Amino acid sequence: MRKLVATALVTSLVLSGPAATDARSPSSIQRQAGQPIALPVPVTITCLRHTSVGLLGPEAFVSEDRQLSIVENSDYLPDEATAPLPASPLLKAGTVVRHGEGVTATHTYDWIIETLTHETGHFTQTRSLAEARSGHTATLLADGRVLVVGGEDGDDFLATAAAWDPAADAFSPAGGLLDARALHTATLLPDGRVLVIGGGNDDGVLASAAIWDPDSSAFAPVCPLVAARYSHTATLLSDGRVLILGGLGEDDTALALAEVWNPVTGVFRAAPITKARAQHTATALPDDRVLVVGGTDLAKGLLFATAEVWDPATNEFTPAGSLLEARGDHTATLLADGRVLVVGGGDWDSALASAEVWDPATNEFSPAGSLAEARAWHTATALPDGRVLVSGGGNIDAVATAEVWDPATTSFSPAGTLLEARALHTATSLPDGRVLVVGGWDEQHCLTSAEIWKTGDLLP
Repeated sequence: MRKLVATALVTSLVLSGPAATDARSPSSIQRQAGQPIALPVPVTITCLRHTSVGLLGPEAFVSEDRQLSIVENSDYLPDEATAPLPASPLLKAGTVVRHGEGVTATHTYDWIIETLTHETGHFTQTRSLAEARSGHTATLLADGRVLVVGGEDGDDFLATAAAWDPAADAFSPAGGLLDARALHTATLLPDGRVLVIGGGNDDGVLASAAIWDPDSSAFAPVCPLVAARYSHTATLLSDGRVLILGGLGEDDTALALAEVWNPVTGVFRAAPITKARAQHTATALPDDRVLVVGGTDLAKGLLFATAEVWDPATNEFTPAGSLLEARGDHTATLLADGRVLVVGGGDWDSALASAEVWDPATNEFSPAGSLAEARAWHTATALPDGRVLVSGGGNIDAVATAEVWDPATTSFSPAGTLLEARALHTATSLPDGRVLVVGGWDEQHCLTSAEIWKTGDLLP
């Protein structure tokens, strides 16, 4: 059964014998056993009682009519209470919510109903990659498959690609690049092809680029970048062009040069940029502008809190406020309302647990809660219901936990635990609402494993 994780007590209702008393304390609400109770969700139930036959825990089930039934597991002390539930995707018919057990000083028994949070999802194993890899890319294709490209296996950089098919739940070969690479970008184009840009390998930093065609499952080279780079960003614009920003060049120098790739000519052209940065984020906004946040300049030992917005109409950058905490290797996720959620990352001392939201209406950042576990090199994936799944990453060690940020509460809650701790992995939102997690690094070696996260229904 999915483990429930307790938070601060919000509500406490007690049923003692056939009736209970109420007030603001556990002994003060008058209520008949079996009478519906208004319950927040999710909930857990703890039974405190003593019998001569030992301790038996309760069960709580959700019926088809969305009633929560609390059933005492005892032939000697039968009782049942039922509570109506509001609509919730997190509790489904037939779900066992929790078993609990306890003891009181007498032979009476109480139901104690407490408001708790729960793990709102869980991970399951899927088929593994043929090759271990981290620092790769994973791109959702138009047909629902996921294209995994490049990376490194701990010894060598990879030129290979693999495609994960949800129908077969397996990876298959998907061609090979001319140049092995890691820390590159891969951008899905409107015509279904994938543009792979830059990266690095044993020979240095790459300016080469290639396009993968789903019809031939093969790569073809395109004109190179103006400047070789890795740890950059590549953002698709509404007109099919791709904006390439920053990154690291030779000697780990951050680049102040931006480029725009034109799908008609297949050529990269230089564009102005106001600050050299790498390990930043670049998020396409609904109005086709691009928000650039944070980052580093490793060669100069700089860490940035600044943000700027690029406007394709003017081909210029303008200031967009400053982060409350400077950070690099963070994530930035577009929310349904047009705001952008920035999570985690690192400063020069450690990984960060803080999150911030940028609002286009004010052009400013504001606090957005904190992770239970600080992390950088993690993933943040927008879910169909507007929440954001944050998984894995690294602090001192690779992180196995996942957390979900809810825009309604501006807070994080537990979202399950990866089967293998990992950083520098990928997490791709699938059309059915699941998330495919692939590869990464666990402090000792690169991983072949892949996992699928499913939203929480509390099923075992």
